Amino acid sequence: MSTNYVFAGSDLIERQLRCISETFDEATARTLGKTGIGPGWRCLEVGAGNGSVAGAMAAMSGPRGHVMATDIDIGHLRAADGVQVRRHDIVQDPLPEGHYDLIHARLLLMHLPQRRAVVERLTRALRPGGWLVTEDYDLSGRLSLLAAPYREASGLVAKAWNGLRTVLSEAGVDLAWGGQARHAFTEAGLTDVCAEAIGFSGGPGSPGRELVPIAIEQLGPRLISAGLLTADELGSCLAALRAPHAIVFTPPYVVTLGCRKGG
Repeated sequence: MSTNYVFAGSDLIERQLRCISETFDEATARTLGKTGIGPGWRCLEVGAGNGSVAGAMAAMSGPRGHVMATDIDIGHLRAADGVQVRRHDIVQDPLPEGHYDLIHARLLLMHLPQRRAVVERLTRALRPGGWLVTEDYDLSGRLSLLAAPYREASGLVAKAWNGLRTVLSEAGVDLAWGGQARHAFTEAGLTDVCAEAIGFSGGPGSPGRELVPIAIEQLGPRLISAGLLTADELGSCLAALRAPHAIVFTPPYVVTLGCRKGG
């Protein structure tokens, strides 16, 4: 295995993947539409998670299309009609060159130490005129908690957030990758490169409400063992984030697109 995914093995992973899908799938579908995806397209979803994006690709490319959904751990993948599932390590395993009309990866590259080399591999796997689309956070900034349930809650959440960023960084996550992907696309030779930062609010009734607390809860044992939080602080932080009227503004979620030109 080419990477130790920091959330691997958590008993909350299914819940996390569902929350990611509920929060981002609508925006992802709009982005995929910008590539012109249509009947007959050959698509690759890398790090497919629960397969929700691959299912959307299959619906967009129709019965004449072909969608491959890959992941190192395919245990959470639910294959929709028209989707082929394969266990695949994007860093090490072979990938056909000049084959795909569209390749998409969500919340993957920031976790890979070899992320720039992977962008180059994915670029080579595109046919001329094909599109690469990636989505990753830029975690270099602060987390904003509005409508905190009590005075100390904001400081406690900030402490947990800084601890979370420390654990992620030590695990090899590039906290600023979302903002750097555009440059990597250009270096790989992609053209028509553009990037858009999207802000999501996790308030009452929002599907994104659980994104931050789930991540903190999953990494809670590491935060405690590293002395970044006490067990009491972890519990209080999660309660504050999940308070009925708490609102969390997540860090920028950056969508990057680029096209492979050439004949």
